[in-house]
Amino acid sequence: MAMRWYDTTKYDGGWYARLLPRFKCAWDIMCAKCTGVGVYRYDIDSLCEKVREPITVGEFQDTFGGRIFWLSASKLWIPSSFPFRNKNPSPHNRSQRAQMEQYVDLCDQFPIDEETREIRDKYVELLKTPLKRKSIAIVENLDPEEVQGFLVQYPNPDGLNEAFRNLMEHFAAGRDFDDFKGATKKYLEHVRVSKSYHKSILKFVGPADDPKWIEWIPVVKIAPKSQQQQAEANA
Repeated sequence: MAMRWYDTTKYDGGWYARLLPRFKCAWDIMCAKCTGVGVYRYDIDSLCEKVREPITVGEFQDTFGGRIFWLSASKLWIPSSFPFRNKNPSPHNRSQRAQMEQYVDLCDQFPIDEETREIRDKYVELLKTPLKRKSIAIVENLDPEEVQGFLVQYPNPDGLNEAFRNLMEHFAAGRDFDDFKGATKKYLEHVRVSKSYHKSILKFVGPADDPKWIEWIPVVKIAPKSQQQQAEANA
């Protein structure tokens, strides 16, 4: 299940709180279904089907027209979406950096308001920061391609490249690849049985100082020795 931030104060007053229920529902659907940078594929019939109430094209434009920009007849952009979910985007995070670049490009296509202009200018400054290129740790007797081949099988590969670099650092620090494979198998079995969502591979691996997968390493149980084996060991 995909997770996104939620504003717990939006019913306290202001624009959203004053909307009729069907428009509240429509806005929530658009914010949930838009892309990372806030682009939503518009289909009024599909939206009404999800809301379970009719909304005319005119009502849609009158209600949301001041908070969206049209990219085409079937695509719109919600400028507030990305900044809300990314209060402090990092220029060193490749995904966030790409989305900031998209955001700036979209801003330059439309007559944005002053608040959005300030956010756009903030991203322009952040994007001047050179992207850190993290070197891959070299681990003796471990084939990096074998590690990559195992990682790509993970169900939620978001952040795969960074996770790979983190994992190689873990191994360079003394962690074991077999332990990681065992931990991954145990975690995925837990997800299957509990029917919970998969953490992204980057969250599961984590940086060198926060290796989440360690807690999933299977505990090897050693069977107790029989009386005869104990006697032989003491002889």
